[in-house]
Amino acid sequence: MVHSLQQLRRGACDTKLTRTPGRKRARLVVGSFQQEGGDGARMKLHQQRTCIGCRTSTSRNDLIRWVLTEQAPLPAVLLDVGASASGRGAWTHGIEKCVRQAVQRRAFSRAFKSAVNADTVLEQFTAYEDRPVSGRPSGKHDESGSEI
Repeated sequence: MVHSLQQLRRGACDTKLTRTPGRKRARLVVGSFQQEGGDGARMKLHQQRTCIGCRTSTSRNDLIRWVLTEQAPLPAVLLDVGASASGRGAWTHGIEKCVRQAVQRRAFSRAFKSAVNADTVLEQFTAYEDRPVSGRPSGKHDESGSEI
């Protein structure tokens, strides 16, 4: 599909124009854009993450984040419900199948570049699943923080 330069500059198509340092010509890069609003709305690039369990790439709103914390005796893996804790993170879908697959494949150890206790990961996920649905995050990471 051929797009005009004006369409690329406006963001009206699924490709974007990027110029890398040292290159004389601009390069077209295919992005994952989603329509944000009604007619004439700008396109927005959503952040993509890969589930370490099933290895599929999806929006970060559909995944949960695990973070490695440096505690005194051994590093521990914690479920980062708000997806805002500092430290190295890994992402999985919020379903047991993906978490078990990641544990079985030792994907947490690879992602964190450190030994991980699989039992702790499964215990934390079980506690996360047992929480009431109202206690789970809404999945909206693009909000400003105002609930009004």
